[in-house]
Amino acid sequence: MSRNLLDRITPLAMQWSVSPRRIRPDLPISGSPQRTVFRVVFEDVHARLWLLEQIPSSHRSAKQEIADLLAHLCAGGTCPVRPYCRTTGSPRFFGRDAADNLWQLSSYVTGAALSRPCYTGDAWRGGAAARFLRTLRTAGAGARIPETRNWFSILAFIRDLTQRVTRHAPRLAGPLAPIVRHLERTFFPHHDTLPRALCHGDFHPMNTIWTGNAIAAVIDWEFFGIKPEAYDAAVMIGCLGMERPAALLDGMAPAFLGALKADSLFSDASFKSLPELMLAIRFAWLSEWLRNEDTEMIDLELTYMYLLIDNVDKIRDCWEL
Repeated sequence: MSRNLLDRITPLAMQWSVSPRRIRPDLPISGSPQRTVFRVVFEDVHARLWLLEQIPSSHRSAKQEIADLLAHLCAGGTCPVRPYCRTTGSPRFFGRDAADNLWQLSSYVTGAALSRPCYTGDAWRGGAAARFLRTLRTAGAGARIPETRNWFSILAFIRDLTQRVTRHAPRLAGPLAPIVRHLERTFFPHHDTLPRALCHGDFHPMNTIWTGNAIAAVIDWEFFGIKPEAYDAAVMIGCLGMERPAALLDGMAPAFLGALKADSLFSDASFKSLPELMLAIRFAWLSEWLRNEDTEMIDLELTYMYLLIDNVDKIRDCWEL
């Protein structure tokens, strides 16, 4: 099997002047497998490790936008990302096989597996995550942002989702209504006035390749774009709390916020709106569970949303907002 696969990928890898020597099924591949058709790690004749991915042809435009952004972020040499390689003698980021399928190549980044949920108690990870957002702000300056990614409104997303829930999942309309009313009162009036910035859009621990004491790379940039400047921070903290609710008050999350405040990375308005932004972003996760018809996660998400509302004052006190 490995021999056949090696024979298959060798002509592909040669489009980047890379000569595979062996497949490495022993190495884990971080990130969502749903964003590719097929992916494989291989070692070349110089003992370098590579990740080769086949992508759906329909994703070419989006993948080109991501490749362009990562190339820009890497230009300064300090942003921990995994850029795609350009094919030899060409500005293109895509290779093609005999069936005209699209492929992308990137260096394989070695990381340390997360111990879940124990990692949420590691304060050092909070400092590392804050440094990444600071680096992204600096390295992303001057990046060309496609018009379709120029502004994402979580407010509009929530309104659209609640309408779809009413039509297609009416049993959830009742439990969602108080959550939406809470946001309409506390967050919606201020949403459009919040400062905006380039964001990863899905910055959470599982989209981060960690080493023993730092971030080696942040991956899966499918949702990058211009959003409220604290969007990535809200995604990260929201996911920590979903992993372990007490993590909102200890370990990584407070250290993350403390480092962000020490850097004055966000405006006062953005910091003050963080609990509500975090709650609003959970609607994107709810949409994912609905799409997958995952009733267990839908119920868990609703429980988490109510937990955030019921404990917002305690969260604000802990975060010193």
